[in-house]
Amino acid sequence: RMLAGVYHAIFSLAVVVPHAPARGLAPQVVVEAQLTALQRGDVRCCFSFASPNNRRATGPWTKFERMVKQTPAYAPLVGCTSFEILSVLSVSPRKWRCRVRVRPAGSSSAPFAVADPFVDYSWELSQQGEQAATFSIGQALRHRKYEYRGVIVGFDLECTQSEEWMQMMNVEGLTRGRMQPFYNVLVDERDRPGAQMSYVAEENIVPDSPVSERLQHPAAAELLLSLDKETGTYTVRDELAAQYHAESVAGCWLVDGVIPDRPAVE
Repeated sequence: RMLAGVYHAIFSLAVVVPHAPARGLAPQVVVEAQLTALQRGDVRCCFSFASPNNRRATGPWTKFERMVKQTPAYAPLVGCTSFEILSVLSVSPRKWRCRVRVRPAGSSSAPFAVADPFVDYSWELSQQGEQAATFSIGQALRHRKYEYRGVIVGFDLECTQSEEWMQMMNVEGLTRGRMQPFYNVLVDERDRPGAQMSYVAEENIVPDSPVSERLQHPAAAELLLSLDKETGTYTVRDELAAQYHAESVAGCWLVDGVIPDRPAVE
């Protein structure tokens, strides 16, 4: 439903805005937080409001910063003079879209000015699953039903596979269904050869500790560093850890992507 009115967000840097995701922040507040961070040049803070899928595609934050600053379509956002949220649209109960207008630094709105002083964008947001993940990346495990060994290298707060996949795997037959965390798991080749990775519902994960030896999988050396055998947890590479928020984002509104509505004038 289109909300009436225009959300004016021409802020001074003294205005207090959120610096990290939090349950209860409305979608437009998240957009304002990202825009204010970009206005002051704090791309890392902006990245903190990116959804897990967005972080996996654009992170870590240093890569995200290069992309934003060096891409002509997104560079006007950094250090912009002002911005305003033109409209907010509820696409579905957990999907929102915000249309934003930005005045880049150095642009002119004087009469007869040749360059367009504004750039428009569409912010796409989604609300994350309500259940926080119990387990962290790097956790060794055994599958409750099939008993194979593995290590968690990623997760979603709810099942994000297609409807066809969920029907084939009878996800709704699980005790907690699709609305529970699901984990990307490297499967130990001693139990299941073929460099497999599985997508496991939280209810089927049993932490494995202590463990006597490292996981055997071709991707293990690339993703997993030291092993604490007593707790059954691995230290993971920074690039992998950066794809996930340090604090729980369960129930939070986060940004899936930003789409230029009109190209920046060069």
